[in-house]
Amino acid sequence: MSRPFALTAFLVLAAAIPAASALAQWEPAASPVGDQIDALFPAGAELFCSSYLGKVYVSTDQAQSWTEVGTLNHATTIYSLLLIDDWLLISRQGWGGNHRIQRAGDGWTAWEPLPYQDHELTSLTAWNGGIVAVDSATLVRSLDHGLTWHPYPEPDERRVMRLRRSGDALFADTFEFGVPGMHLYRLVAGGDWQPVAGDFAPLTISAWGEHQGAIYLVRYLGGADGEVHRSLDGGETFDLYHDMPHPGTAPSSFAAAGPLLAVGFPTSVEPSCFLRDGDGPWEDFSQGLDAPQINQIAAQGGYLYKTGGIAGLMRAPLPAVTSAPVTPPAPPARLAVQPNPFNPRAEIVFAAPQAARLTIHDARGRRVLDVPVGETGRWTWDGVDQDGRALPSGTYLLRLEAGGGRVLARQIATLVR
Repeated sequence: MSRPFALTAFLVLAAAIPAASALAQWEPAASPVGDQIDALFPAGAELFCSSYLGKVYVSTDQAQSWTEVGTLNHATTIYSLLLIDDWLLISRQGWGGNHRIQRAGDGWTAWEPLPYQDHELTSLTAWNGGIVAVDSATLVRSLDHGLTWHPYPEPDERRVMRLRRSGDALFADTFEFGVPGMHLYRLVAGGDWQPVAGDFAPLTISAWGEHQGAIYLVRYLGGADGEVHRSLDGGETFDLYHDMPHPGTAPSSFAAAGPLLAVGFPTSVEPSCFLRDGDGPWEDFSQGLDAPQINQIAAQGGYLYKTGGIAGLMRAPLPAVTSAPVTPPAPPARLAVQPNPFNPRAEIVFAAPQAARLTIHDARGRRVLDVPVGETGRWTWDGVDQDGRALPSGTYLLRLEAGGGRVLARQIATLVR
């Protein structure tokens, strides 16, 4: 059974590449004959791409040559692409754009339109034994490789812009009509959608990545501006991450290959590509790039690939890295609210690497409660402020803080009177 993959700005090469500080050796890679590459999708020993002409190609020789997958006739933009089991599904712009094709031996059958064609199915994502997709800002799910689709619950009945997956968790960029910005929600199998805690709402996510158990997201702030936030607890909470090249500039893409992490930037800054081994220092990896603009970077087969700019697709061999095991980060602090929403009281479960304080803030950011809680344990909150007065219904931000106010963990709690 092949590993599912989906369109994302961040792609992982599962096999570690045999530490590193060689200069980049970028070179032109092949493009499909008479066509140009739009987005890349590594999948094990295969490298798939969607093209400007709305076609799908695959390479098995590190982008030295490409073979079209089936035959697609009308040229419209491919919004989403997903490989799951032996099936490849795509969604293209316009009515009638949802298609699938099945692997047959060393080749493929013919593309067939999905029975469902009312809207483009964007953000095709393999999750929890099926496929979840965005259908005109609502969620739908298929358990038969796209043959039939059924409604799937949205977070707090919010509209969904995009789906992402990290490990066993599903993430949704959500919005409300007439309200600027989006909010990020997280879902695990058997649970309910929960808002992700972090000092970044509302937000627009322009890039997303994973590396050695950490999740990175780029909060786009307009123009070339942006900031990176990192999660060490599977996406439950995010904190502003400062150890990045070009601070204040929004990266356009991440890619990981074993212990190596690469990041790319648009044309507004140079150098536009950096590489690091584990948590080591960032090193310039842009030597030889004819066009610095990076739309996407991806790792596969010992190479780093780059799209964007007039030079077309380019590739560079990744440097060798040590095979020494990577020391996992210390267990992150945790903070949970049970039940949530709650009335009249909630149990706060916490764990921290050091003595901590619990602070609670209302929707305007005002601190309404501050109590010392130690390192690990449980504490019952009756929905009152520091003076014992009952607080009104609403959403409250709980923060587990170390000395100096450093935030260790965050959680959102909803009080319903």
